[in-house]
This record gives sequence, C-alpha cells and structure tokens, in this order.
Amino acid sequence: MSRMINSRRRILEFATTAVCVISAVSIDARVVRGRADTPTNLSEVITRGKNLLRQKNFNGAIGEFNKALKINPKSPEAFLGRGAGWIGKKSYNMAIADFTRSLTIDPDFVPALRARSFCYTQIKLFDKATADLDKAIKLLPESADLYADRASLWSDLKNNDKAIADFTKALELKPDQADVFTLRGNVWESKREYDKAIADYTKAVRIDPNYAFAYNNRGNCWTAKNEFDKAIADYDKAIELDPNYTFAYANRGNAWRELNEFDKARSDYNRAIAIDPRYSLAYFQIVVYGYMYDTKIVDETIVRQIKNCGPKDQFVIYSELYGRFAAQKSGRPDLAKKYLDDAATSCDPKAWPYPVIKYLREEIDEHAALAAATDLGQKTEAHCYLGLDLAYRGRKDAAIDHFRWVEQNGVRTFSEYEVAIDELKKIDASNKPGNARGAKR
Repeated sequence: MSRMINSRRRILEFATTAVCVISAVSIDARVVRGRADTPTNLSEVITRGKNLLRQKNFNGAIGEFNKALKINPKSPEAFLGRGAGWIGKKSYNMAIADFTRSLTIDPDFVPALRARSFCYTQIKLFDKATADLDKAIKLLPESADLYADRASLWSDLKNNDKAIADFTKALELKPDQADVFTLRGNVWESKREYDKAIADYTKAVRIDPNYAFAYNNRGNCWTAKNEFDKAIADYDKAIELDPNYTFAYANRGNAWRELNEFDKARSDYNRAIAIDPRYSLAYFQIVVYGYMYDTKIVDETIVRQIKNCGPKDQFVIYSELYGRFAAQKSGRPDLAKKYLDDAATSCDPKAWPYPVIKYLREEIDEHAALAAATDLGQKTEAHCYLGLDLAYRGRKDAAIDHFRWVEQNGVRTFSEYEVAIDELKKIDASNKPGNARGAKR
C-alpha cells in the first residue's frame, strides 16, 4: 500500500466537478454561437439555478432548472444545469439522463458531453466516458481542458503513455496550467520517472507558488529518491500553505521515519489525526511504524480507532493486515487473529488484497496468492506479506527470496518496500558472526 498520497484524485474530483458546474454557469461561446436567444424569464430562472449551484445548494438548483424546463422543455442549458445539480448530489445516473436529454436536443453541445463523460467515469463506464471526450475534442480541438480531462481518464485506466500525450497537448494549447503540470507529474511518478515528475511539479509551483499539492507531490518524489531533506522541505512548504493538509503531515512523518526521527514521525501522524480523527492513512502509518519499531502501540485501542474510519476504507484494510503481523510479532495470537478476521470482513472478496487474506488464513497457497497480483503494486504487496509470513514460520530462506524481489522490483513509494528492506537489514544483521546463536561475547 502506497505510503504517500499524491492527491491526484483529490485534484481531479474537485476540478472535474467544478467543470461540470462551470459548464452550466458559462457555456463556451464557440459552442452556442448562432443559437437563438432564450426568453427573458427562462434566462432569469437559469441564472437563479446557476447561483444556487455556486452556493452548492443542489436541491434548490434542481428546483430552479425544473422550472426552466416547464418554460422550455427543450432547453439544453436547463438539462445541463439540472444534471450539474445531480452531480452535486452524486446521483450520477440521474445526471447522465439529463445530459443525454441535452444532447438529444443538441448533439454537439460540448459541455454536456464533458459532464456526461465525468459521470460515466464515476460509475466506471470508461468506454462511454472516452467516447464522449473523443467527440468533444473533435468538436472543439483547441480546448486544453478537454485534453486534460481525457488525459486524466487515461491515467485512471493506467494508460500512462496516452495520458502523458494528452496532458502534453493540453499544455501546448495552454502552457500556464499548474494543475495540469501536477497531473502530468503524477503520471511520471507512477512510471517511476521521478526526475521528470520533479520537473513538472517544479513548473507547477513556478506558475502558482501557493500550490500545496505540487509541493506535496514533489516531496513524494524526493522521498522515492531517498533525498529526505528535500522531501521534508517540500512537505514543510505544503503544510505552511495548507495547515490542515493531512496528506502532507502523513508523508512528512514517513520521511522522518526514514531518517530515524521516530518522535517527529509519530508527532506528524498524530497531527494528521488531530485534524481529521477519521483519517485512516495516519492510523495506517502508525500501525506500520508499530510493526517496524514498537509493537506495543498496536493494541485494542488503535483497532477501535481504525474501525471508526470506515469498514471498507482501503487504509483500514491494510492497517488490519499490518496489525496482524505486529500482533503476531509481539506474541499476541488472539489479537493477530482479530486483526486478520477484521481484514477479511472489511475487504471485498472479489478485490485486492483479499487473496493475501486468503493466503494468511491458509485458504490458498503461496503460488495462488502471487498469481492473483495483477500489477506491480499488488506484486510488491504480495511478495512482502508472504515474506513476513514465511519469516514468522521459520522459513527464512524463502522469506529472503520474497524480500529480495521487492528490493529489486518493488514500488519504492509503497510501505511494503520499506518493510521488506528493513527485514533484509535485520536478517543480514542476525547472520553476522557476532550475532550467531551461542556466539561468545
């Protein structure tokens, strides 16, 4: 599980939702040129709906656009506005229905295509989302925003090369977009091209020196390059710009941990929790810290705190996995079993990392668990967890093979990479002659 958060999704969800609202508020003149003016009273009602969207009064906005549609049942703008209201309520199927009505009236209405693509993405109908953006780009090929939207979709689909191509096109059309440089940097980071990512984040903060996301994300790359002082400086700046930036606190805590500044690491994790008591990532980092350095902190209290974050939260599941290993390591089999049972309850049986849970419960073997890992991140996790389990069972040579795999192939920004490297160091230290069992002092 990634120990650093780059906030791409946080940026993307905010930006794309805002785009849908803005599309209802300000329709591109190039798209509507030549359309007949609407009646004054219709315009007034639509304006009221737009204002309510700005205020995030989505029920009120929907009500106003309903009035607009009574005045003119064939107003694409009114359907678009009501669809934006449904997006605000996360009623994506309702929004899609309205955007489709808008496009039935005007098949070339780009804002509706763009907004419907966003909704299709939210319900994982990616082919339809791509088709809408493809058509929108054909209609408006000079729109940098549309290329950025499609690039973000490619990124979600892990098609990094297409994502980079579209982000690059967006920046050619509009070079001063700090958020697009940051998003492209995120893709470079996912490809482990850290220098290229750092270059993009640096461009982003030159354009917008107050862009906390870019500082945080650049800090992640410095951490991946083991340049922890630079990473901490960037996390410091992100926190200075946004004192409630929980991700930056958690990430800085990880960097302190790498520097063996354990008190500072715990302090940062606790600050993140103080800001958001349901912030699962901070609890996850505390449990990882506990497994590596101080198993006493992994107890029933933190179990309850983690549970309060939400049973299906990804960091809750991974916290429970590490909690199992920490309890096992400290000789508390009942707590270890509780953690593993909780992880099984929290995790979707059809989703990752459920195969790891099945392996730990001895329901599948080692080969089946590894075969279920479909990408490099999952393989990093699987090899680390299998190594931890095998080490506990006394199969040290087999455990070393898994840890070496992580060392040579794993994703550096995953906690499992850090844990595997730490385990190898401990094994190497225990194998030194002075540490051999029965050796004389």
